[in-house]
Amino acid sequence: MEHISPNRVGEPVRAAPPQVLKHERGFAILLASVFFVLWALPLWGALLIPGVLAYVIVSYNLYWTFQALYSSLVAVISYRRMQAWLRIDWQARYLKLGQPIQHLVMLPNYNERIETLSATLDNLACSRYPAKQLTVVLAMEEREPGALAKAKTLQAQYADRFPRIWITVHPLMPDETACKGANLTYALRHLRKQWNELGWDASRVLVTTLDADTRLHPQFLACLTVQFLEAPDRTRKFFQGMVMLVNNIWDVHAPIRVLSAFYTFTWVTGVSHYQRMTVADYSASLRLLENSDFWDPRVVQEDGHIFFRSFFAVGGTVDVVPVYLPVGLDAVHARDLRQALRTLYGQALRWAWTVSNLPFIADQWARHSEIPLGRKIQKCLPYFEGLLILPSSWFMITVGMWLPALINPGMPTRVFGMPLATLAPAILSPALLGVVVAFVLNSRLRAQFAPRRPAAALLARIWQNAEWLLLPLCGIFYFGVLYLIAYWRLLCGRDMQFEPTPK
Repeated sequence: MEHISPNRVGEPVRAAPPQVLKHERGFAILLASVFFVLWALPLWGALLIPGVLAYVIVSYNLYWTFQALYSSLVAVISYRRMQAWLRIDWQARYLKLGQPIQHLVMLPNYNERIETLSATLDNLACSRYPAKQLTVVLAMEEREPGALAKAKTLQAQYADRFPRIWITVHPLMPDETACKGANLTYALRHLRKQWNELGWDASRVLVTTLDADTRLHPQFLACLTVQFLEAPDRTRKFFQGMVMLVNNIWDVHAPIRVLSAFYTFTWVTGVSHYQRMTVADYSASLRLLENSDFWDPRVVQEDGHIFFRSFFAVGGTVDVVPVYLPVGLDAVHARDLRQALRTLYGQALRWAWTVSNLPFIADQWARHSEIPLGRKIQKCLPYFEGLLILPSSWFMITVGMWLPALINPGMPTRVFGMPLATLAPAILSPALLGVVVAFVLNSRLRAQFAPRRPAAALLARIWQNAEWLLLPLCGIFYFGVLYLIAYWRLLCGRDMQFEPTPK
């Protein structure tokens, strides 16, 4: 159990470097402009292409309905697979394989309460995985007063539960942004001596990054290891569990609970979706991370970025393997609703800032001609679809059926012989199935992983179901506001800095 000292102490924090580099700036302007052109289609389309706009609106509605039905299907698939995987003794399967794998579990944190970190370590200590093959890394930040003392307290407290607890203290360097990726990169680079002395093979070490409030299922690490050992070309894979905002779901305010349900549905769906990507807590071999030169220390939204950083670094052969076991996280919690909404806004806007990864991907696409075009399309275009096409189409499907006619009263409003005001809602109506599936899925997940103690009274259960009426407002917040702000910042060259969500 060791502490790895930083190179510099007390160095003043400098201005953060740009997250979109100079040679990516053209792509940033282009992509942001495309977003706003698509978003404003009901406005300019009514004047410039009135004859075809109604058909475009119908196409958008068909697209959203397809996405809603497809997402509902894969959400059910993810849920059913999770239930089946929960019945498997993954520890026994791992031990039967007889191939020991070392785990480096990274806990990057900044200004987190020691109680929060203790709860996460308590949960991790309950893992059904050989303790001698599990190493915890407390990746602290030098700019947090008392960070080292807090880490040493935790190290001493859990010395009898983990054979190795390593501590790193990250000094913020001039070419870094204060973010999770910079901390992780510093930690792994400065721990190389430790794992070399232990004789570890980087191809047989799994690195898992956890948020400070993560609760892994007891068999998650064993299951993850089995998936790793059985995966073809396993050192070219990321592994993604089923992230769910359930840990404290009954302690938060109603709007937070509803939006958390939306995020949970999205992430549970994403494990099986064709747009599958790394999010929040994920794992990869140490070899893959070394080959990728770890995380980019400038980038705030590191989870999606590290996938594409690795994808282009090793010739487009990287993929994501689902792990159908739960990974619990906290929803935003505050003493009053106003503060909770303010905190949620900051967190959700940071998530929407994932759009800042798109210029990097576009630039790398152009630079890596050796990667087959089909492979780049397969992995990159779904990411662009989820961050560019879907958010920009929200305005079209909500106001597209009536706003264009107000702008241009002479615009044709009949499609295939039917009034657009009748046809559009009819096409979108099956999409309501997504709301039903999200409601049922979240209800079951909460009952299974966050049961109320004591059980809620009848009136309380009725009120909790009525909360779902807030979902349209949450949709306006998520699609109608956050992506507009994120793309506007991208267009204007205004970066976003990392602010940890209070736990």
